[in-house]
Amino acid sequence: MTPLGESIRNGLFLFFEQQGNRIGDRPVEIVVEDTEANPQTALRKYRQLVSSEQVDLLVGPVSSAVLYALVDEVNKDKIILIDANAAASDLSWDRKSDYVYRGSFSNWQNGSALAEYVAKNIGKKAFTIANDWPAGHEAIAGFRYAFEAAGGEIVGEAWAKLGTT
Repeated sequence: MTPLGESIRNGLFLFFEQQGNRIGDRPVEIVVEDTEANPQTALRKYRQLVSSEQVDLLVGPVSSAVLYALVDEVNKDKIILIDANAAASDLSWDRKSDYVYRGSFSNWQNGSALAEYVAKNIGKKAFTIANDWPAGHEAIAGFRYAFEAAGGEIVGEAWAKLGTT
């Protein structure tokens, strides 16, 4: 589990400990699974949690790629998923779900938030570098849109494969 995943898990444990492991008058049992940021692993573990553990609510994941893999299953099964971190932009637009609730920012917001400031205060030309997976592509799309709207020009880009140092 990544440090970010561990932090989210620890925060959830702390919250429920402070609530006496209850939501209202209902007891809460927390089951933790690590998706390993792998969509196929996430789907397998999701099916296990829904069928064997009969979960009522999901919290997570960290990875946008994992969230994209889960959203159709969550919709089909009508299971509430509180998205604690995965910032998949399309879940705010084309793939919006009545069963997924974002507790964090979107990748689009993450990328676009800085772009206007950069174009106005730092420079009008930028070279973008991001991870080669949904979060990276979506953040750069948000940056590109806002940067170009502010008069900036993207002169090149590079995409690092997951795990690249």
